[in-house]
Amino acid sequence: MKRAGKEPIDAGAFRKNGGGGNQEAVISMKRILFSVVVVFFVFLNAQAQNFRKETGARIHAAKMAYITDRLRLTEEQAVAFAPVYAEFEAERRATRREFVEKHKGHGRDWEDDTTSRLYIDEDLDYQQRMIDLKRKYNERFLKVINPQQVAELFVAEKEFNKMLRRQMEHRDEFQGGRGGRFR
Repeated sequence: MKRAGKEPIDAGAFRKNGGGGNQEAVISMKRILFSVVVVFFVFLNAQAQNFRKETGARIHAAKMAYITDRLRLTEEQAVAFAPVYAEFEAERRATRREFVEKHKGHGRDWEDDTTSRLYIDEDLDYQQRMIDLKRKYNERFLKVINPQQVAELFVAEKEFNKMLRRQMEHRDEFQGGRGGRFR
């Protein structure tokens, strides 16, 4: 069967030649598709990180507002207190992260007495570092707020964290139970 003004197509030759030059086009399309998929996942990852940062910033702002209100800080006290408290939180977070990273993946199945004792000692060291950190910052806090406010600070933190956990658990229940753990 002839087409108007053209030679008949030899199907065998067409297959041998990779579809008549379309092989390069297919490879090119695969590369483009792969690139689009990679860019899409990079974009999604960036959005997720951005969301976590924004959520963390909103939680921090709510916590600072709660503490400022609970401690009845004056405007001058709040301005002086905020940077000291931010440093305290950063050091506390770094100390906690270091301990958690060190013990990540070990679970709670202690292999033997030696491993268990090592964990107990490291946990006590971690708790001592946290106490030392509180002592260090108590002195700095006392330079910008009064002793009653410093005493109330850690109570206010615990109350805020408890409220936050309850809200997160409620949100998880409302959204179909994505795990009750704060991330």
